[in-house]
Amino acid sequence: MNSDIKRKSDLPGSELPLWAACVFVVLAAVIPYLNTFGNDFVTYDDYDLILNNKTIRTLDARSIGEMLSAYLPGSQTDVNLPLTALTWALNYRISGYSAWSYHLGNILLHVAACVLLLLLFRCGPWGRGVALWAVLLFAVHPVHVEAVAWLAARKEPLSAALLFASLATFISFVRSRSLAISGVALLCSILLWTAALLAKPTAVILPGLAFVWLAVVERRESLRKGIAGLAVFALPGALFVWTQMQVLAERNVVSGHLGGSFAMTQMTTGFLLLRYAGLLFAPVNLSTHYIIRLPEGLTDPLYLGCWLVVLMIAGAVVVAARRRRGVLFYAGWFVVSLLPVLHIVQFRAGMADRYLYVASAAFCLGVAVAAGKLSEAVEARKAGSTTIVLIGLLILTVTFSYATFQRNKVWRNSETLWSDTIKKNPFNTIALNNLGSEYEKTGRVEEAKDLYVRAIRADPNHFVPYENLGTIYGRNGDYAQAAEYLEKVQKLEPDIPRVLRKLSMSYVETDRPDDAIGIARRMLVAEPGSVWANQIICRSMLVKKDTASAVGYCAAAAEAAPGDMQAAMIYANTLFLNKQYSDAASIFSALAKAYPDAISVWINLGLCRYMEGDPAEAAKLWRHALQLDPRNKKAKEYLEQMRMMKKQ
Repeated sequence: MNSDIKRKSDLPGSELPLWAACVFVVLAAVIPYLNTFGNDFVTYDDYDLILNNKTIRTLDARSIGEMLSAYLPGSQTDVNLPLTALTWALNYRISGYSAWSYHLGNILLHVAACVLLLLLFRCGPWGRGVALWAVLLFAVHPVHVEAVAWLAARKEPLSAALLFASLATFISFVRSRSLAISGVALLCSILLWTAALLAKPTAVILPGLAFVWLAVVERRESLRKGIAGLAVFALPGALFVWTQMQVLAERNVVSGHLGGSFAMTQMTTGFLLLRYAGLLFAPVNLSTHYIIRLPEGLTDPLYLGCWLVVLMIAGAVVVAARRRRGVLFYAGWFVVSLLPVLHIVQFRAGMADRYLYVASAAFCLGVAVAAGKLSEAVEARKAGSTTIVLIGLLILTVTFSYATFQRNKVWRNSETLWSDTIKKNPFNTIALNNLGSEYEKTGRVEEAKDLYVRAIRADPNHFVPYENLGTIYGRNGDYAQAAEYLEKVQKLEPDIPRVLRKLSMSYVETDRPDDAIGIARRMLVAEPGSVWANQIICRSMLVKKDTASAVGYCAAAAEAAPGDMQAAMIYANTLFLNKQYSDAASIFSALAKAYPDAISVWINLGLCRYMEGDPAEAAKLWRHALQLDPRNKKAKEYLEQMRMMKKQ
């Protein structure tokens, strides 16, 4: 290893055997997260990735194939995390959708990542005590709460564990003098890297981390072998990046550059580097969703100032590296780990605590090395007892552990999560909208509406709160107000099918059939045979009193969805309105056999028989409906009308 980064200093714990050090690491990784077992799924990807992900409900060759196909262009599977999805499938086999086993899985993966990081750092020149304290800090750092307490973020500890294992085996390849052992180690490193990529695509950073380790830590005579080994990673790495860019572009995950240009996007990179570094040094006011203001131009003083600070820090690192090459390792590891999320490629993601999971390892190692150097300086100058350094590390570890324990409570459920986010940023439109959704689910509709209005004020270009307000008003029968909000959604996002459906229904209910028909016909061009588009036109034609035309569209909807009860009911009712009683009765009879407990079917079938001139059969059918539901007002009303007519 490079002689200029050898350390004479070490910290307490260097004398511990590996198993004992691992015990301390496991305890540090588990204890702060014990209170997550009472946490639930949250409406922040948990629903999309786990609860509504059908592929994890079966664990067979077909479902595994679907998971793996997510990494291929043209795949219909949205969850682009095959190995992570496989672990969720195992949890589903254990506990269904009971959250405790998913939290257990996250904690165990965090433990694995910490233990493997310990093994990796023990390969370095920092001393075993330094390695132990670095990993203890890593295990309890509050910035990792999002990656561990949030079930959908399992990809972070899983990919990190595999990444650390891959890097450790690569180091074994570099240091081994046996050709056979070197070959096996390199193969294992590639296989572990592949698994890490299947857990999360950002594991593509491994060659960069390996290069940083080679350049700073390994002996100079080992560099040639290490570089040759890294060349083996080049082709599969490039192929993986190219493939994933195609997949992400297909799914609209890669969007245009912030501000419309690459230069404007890079204005935010310096800002992100400083914010992420700040979260590691002072993990306070952690948030689920950070808002990043777009630069106002290439001369924006905030972002220019951030870049100036970054360049000054980079210069200081270069100067310091002349005496302490280890500084290059910490800075290099930190930057390389964050490369996928620094807006160099514009993903639909801004800034998140979980992105620091791997990057934070460099920070924790730097703190432990600094503590070791301080201990060495105190001992050399006889300026006092080195115990003070150990006490300082203990205080920092306990403080981080307590902060982690407290932060876990924020992730207890969706309401606590978004309430905390709003408390820290009252103008976060995502948080306002999501908390409104939670209130709506629990019947607090007026509070939900207030939050949606606040979300719109915070960001008038975010369409979701408009849609939520439109849905609420439509559900409450205020279709005019619903249409007003849904029209705003259409202006922002013109082609969302569910919004167009709600808007066209609002038009039908507010006697605007032509507007409804316009939307439905537009959708029929994009989706020929659309059931709901035909139903909308059918209902619009009924509003226009054109029952003959309505029958044709209802027939098309029923034909497109032969097993759809609603489509068949609308078709039969339209036939009835068009006085085609026999045809309507045939459909209602078939529905009565398929859905014998559907009271409305029996009542409508009775109406058809009555209009066909068979009142006795109609009364029999309505009495059957009353047997199913003795309180049914319609059946009672029709039977009473028949009795009154007989008296007359």
